[in-house]
Amino acid sequence: MRRILPKSLQGLLLLNESALLALVVATATLTGLWALFWTQSSQEAARIETLARLAERVRGDMYRQVQEVIHARLTEDPAVLRVYADYRRQITERFAELHELVRDENERAAVEYLQDAYTVVLHDMEKVFADPNEISQAARMKLLDPAYEEWMLSELESALRVIDAIVESRRQSLDATRSGWTRWTPIVVPLSVVLAVALLLFSRRSLQMRFVKPLRNLVDGTIEVSRGNLEHRIRAEGAEEVRHLASTFGEMTRKLAESQRTLVESERQAALGALVPVVAHNIRNPLASIRATAQMMEGSETGEDLEESRRAIIDTVDRLERWVTALLSYLVPLEPRRRECRLGDVVEGALAPLEPKLERKALRVVREGWEHDAPLSVDPDLLEQAIHALLGNAVDASPARAAIRLELARSGHALELRIDDEGPGIAFEPDPRELSPGPSTKRGGYGLGIPVAWKICHAHGGRVDVRRRTQGGTRATVSLPLPTPPAGA
Repeated sequence: MRRILPKSLQGLLLLNESALLALVVATATLTGLWALFWTQSSQEAARIETLARLAERVRGDMYRQVQEVIHARLTEDPAVLRVYADYRRQITERFAELHELVRDENERAAVEYLQDAYTVVLHDMEKVFADPNEISQAARMKLLDPAYEEWMLSELESALRVIDAIVESRRQSLDATRSGWTRWTPIVVPLSVVLAVALLLFSRRSLQMRFVKPLRNLVDGTIEVSRGNLEHRIRAEGAEEVRHLASTFGEMTRKLAESQRTLVESERQAALGALVPVVAHNIRNPLASIRATAQMMEGSETGEDLEESRRAIIDTVDRLERWVTALLSYLVPLEPRRRECRLGDVVEGALAPLEPKLERKALRVVREGWEHDAPLSVDPDLLEQAIHALLGNAVDASPARAAIRLELARSGHALELRIDDEGPGIAFEPDPRELSPGPSTKRGGYGLGIPVAWKICHAHGGRVDVRRRTQGGTRATVSLPLPTPPAGA
């Protein structure tokens, strides 16, 4: 079927319009033929019946004319003889109507035969009644003889029988034609319906195969590409315009994927370029500390000095190990495994590992706005790691016996967690996407807590903001989007 369908959308529409036009023409033709047949059939039946009726009237008028004239001659009533002329005029009008009704040579010949027979009767009557004042006894007896009247009208009866035979033949032919049309009705009507349904199905299938289905595949492909799957390819099929659109979109997607790969590679190179100074800084410092400690051990003789140098080396190596682990965590691509959970539960899970530090520094945790807690679609493990990093910063920055304030609040279509501490305040305004170290009051810090938290929240469609408070201390704000309510809810 694909081979007979047109290639372009314009041709496809033309095909469907042609199919519809063919359906209309076929229906109109069948209806017109049927109406024409029954109109002609009805007219022919009326003509035949009129022909038969006029012939019968001619016969009746002729018989009455003959009888009236014979009666007038027998009674020698001159007034009654005028009836003869009236009948003759009336019969002449009948013949004129018969000549208007005839359609072929047979009918015309039969009417002329009847008219000739009537002319013979008139001639005989005029010859017998040439002298209306003299009539013999023998003539009277002849007029009273029924055989004489029968002889006079015998030729007329023959002509009438010819007309009756033609009329009967016409009736039988018309009945046969009607029977034929009636016999074909149970076949033609269902056949026309089947033809109409076939044309409609063909039109619908051609549109489905060449336009609707390819266009649906194109829409599905655009949705898939909009979700970020740039490797998805749309098959070019259907009408020429749809194929061209699919090919153009596929080429655009391919170029976009190439541009994305180029951009990612450029960003990766840029990130590596920015990462090199950070790596050099965070490795050189511990190595310098280790070297200095080792140099001090050269001139040291007491076991206490050796133990302190050993602990310093171990702490420095542990710090370097933690920084490398955090750096690897930051560089690994994140794929959140989302499920529904409450932010308050995640916060409590992030606080649990910090309990020993909280107890050592006698820090209080103040929770506010917990009534605003709501279910979120997040990866609780990753989100707990991000909040733990921010809480760890707050704990390390807070002085002994201070308070850490945790507040949950709604902000538009987002749920916010605000972490306030009473420390000296962050010494700089960090860029969460920047790995370059800044000033820090933390001993053993490695500068990746905020970037890791920002990366995790960004993967969930949220954000992290860390800034110094005007009244002192630092506020870290985690903002996460609330689930979109279903339509009509």
